[in-house]
Amino acid sequence: MADNAAIAAGVIKNVGGKDNITNAWHCVTRLRFNLTDKDKVNMDAIKGIKGVMGAQFSGEQFQVIIGNTVSDVFDEVQAQLGGTGSGSESTAKEGIVSKLMDVISGIFTPILPALAGTGLIKGVLALLVAFGWMNTKGSWYQVLYMISDSVFYFLPFFVAVTAARKFKTSEFFGLSVAGVLLYPTMVNAYNAVSAGSHVAAIKLFGLLNVPYVNYTSSVIPIILAIWFMSYIHRWVKGWMPGAVTMMFTPMVTLVITVPFTLVVFGPLGNYVGTFLSAIFVWLFAHMSGVAGLILGATLPIIIMTGMHYAFVPVVMSNFKTLGYDRTLLPINFITNMAQAGSVFAVAVRTKNAETRQLGISTGISALLGITEPAMYGINLKKKKPFYASLAAGGIAGAIVSVLGVKGYVMPGLTGLTALPAFIKPTTWPTCTLSLVVLLLVLFWPLSLR
Repeated sequence: MADNAAIAAGVIKNVGGKDNITNAWHCVTRLRFNLTDKDKVNMDAIKGIKGVMGAQFSGEQFQVIIGNTVSDVFDEVQAQLGGTGSGSESTAKEGIVSKLMDVISGIFTPILPALAGTGLIKGVLALLVAFGWMNTKGSWYQVLYMISDSVFYFLPFFVAVTAARKFKTSEFFGLSVAGVLLYPTMVNAYNAVSAGSHVAAIKLFGLLNVPYVNYTSSVIPIILAIWFMSYIHRWVKGWMPGAVTMMFTPMVTLVITVPFTLVVFGPLGNYVGTFLSAIFVWLFAHMSGVAGLILGATLPIIIMTGMHYAFVPVVMSNFKTLGYDRTLLPINFITNMAQAGSVFAVAVRTKNAETRQLGISTGISALLGITEPAMYGINLKKKKPFYASLAAGGIAGAIVSVLGVKGYVMPGLTGLTALPAFIKPTTWPTCTLSLVVLLLVLFWPLSLR
């Protein structure tokens, strides 16, 4: 068993020490760092640490691939850092794409476990209803549905916390802004207007209308709001006298931030999310085969770079506007199965007992939705299995896209446990055909030499 404390110590030492780390967090399989000076990183030494599967830069973000035990290693990293990081702000010049990916991953990664747990409950509920084993009017269904829908409905609150951490501002100020967006005045007015009723307009300064927008389950509006608030907070704190800053800094910050959010950033973020969603929906509606082929064949490479988080706002917007996603979730599921099929093929064909054991263990991990151990442990090293997985993912991605497979909840890990996320009572024919595709993806690599 790997020594988590030793892994953490080795990583911290070889990224330039505690003082070179400005921020640290983790996703499902990777430690992620923002560093003051990336030239201090000893890449070869980190890759040589027992328990580390790989290391890479994604833009200015440094990633260390650990695998299934990443949360345990991260606990040790946090303990040894004594916090999230102690270095000064990075002086590196980041490109806009790199900075955007860093922000998105930093905001959404901490929320994924909550989304995964509640999403799995929602998927199981859908399965129970589809089989007629649970009544939607029953008490247990209502309680479990509230649990399953809570994170998604109140998502702006969760994003407000992680965005405030990322933009280095007050989490509680962020929650206050999210509270305004989901306040009953806004929610009830939106519902009434949607139902055709007349609702008196809210006007600021007698001129600016506050649009009634449904911010439940939204992500981009609150991200923009917290980003803006972080600058306002620092500006106000800079000139506010210390004797009254506890009372008046929050007041002034919120009085400036909230009106701008209601009039500018909220509606703008809502339009941006809707527009991005519309682009992907159009592509998969009119060019489904091509879109599925391209995304299926390239998604593992996108995941390797960490840029798959760019799809998260699109998925969330699809859930909010359509009630499902047919872009990332089905393709991600099928490409994970392709990685599993390739690594199982290696396990079956190899004569090396250690490789067989590694193939079986990483294959099971890939079946459950964690593919980095399979990719970095076997498929990339042997190359041909990785190429086979890309080909299988592309072909299967095109097929499931043409079939119109949809994900109805965010499952977190898109492995076999996520199957209920793709099922509704009306989708059995599609799901049956998709399972045939799944079996082909899993067993096709076995026919390759």
